[in-house]
Amino acid sequence: MKCILFDHDGTLMNSLESVVIATNRTMAHYGSGNHPAEEILMDLSSTTHERVSKLTGITEPDKVAEMVAYFYTAHTQASKELTRPYPGVCGMLKRLKKTGIAMGIVSNCRGDVVREIIEINGLSSYFPVMLGEEEFIHHKPEPAGLQMGALKMGHKTEDCLYIGDGMPDYLGAKAAGMRVGMVTWGNLDKAAVKGLSPDYIFESPEEIAELFSNEPALV
Repeated sequence: MKCILFDHDGTLMNSLESVVIATNRTMAHYGSGNHPAEEILMDLSSTTHERVSKLTGITEPDKVAEMVAYFYTAHTQASKELTRPYPGVCGMLKRLKKTGIAMGIVSNCRGDVVREIIEINGLSSYFPVMLGEEEFIHHKPEPAGLQMGALKMGHKTEDCLYIGDGMPDYLGAKAAGMRVGMVTWGNLDKAAVKGLSPDYIFESPEEIAELFSNEPALV
């Protein structure tokens, strides 16, 4: 393997609280009221447009776009205070960089928001490519974003590993012809991750670094 593409929310960054806060601020602003965190996170793998439309029942495209813009403003504000890398992620990235493995991000979150959060947390130097939902038409679980990520990184999809925390991550990577790694600290619990039978299951960021420190044995 020559390249790792990461999911953002629930994989690299512990942004779930920020997403819940921003979603409920948006819902309150548009008269929908608060929703339980479990309900919001259950649908986190959907695009933001799909999620806010479902939660509010509003389907008119211009209104949905307005809600999405409101959500991302609230999300960015909340993220500055709350969103941080999961424990062990910074050390993992340092170790991976030393191996020379290429790293990028492909997310169903908006790309400019991903890039700002990564910048705020001092991690931009690890990721020459960071793509979000506005940069490809078909989102995970469709493979288009992952294929674009591999292309921009200069690697074939079969030489890439995609690491995520949700069903769309698994399905998208499989459809793109990539190996799939699933983490157990994000949106799916350990039992659900094991049920998918991905190529790799990671219970800590350190295990990702260990995989590539032993890369010569992985063919």
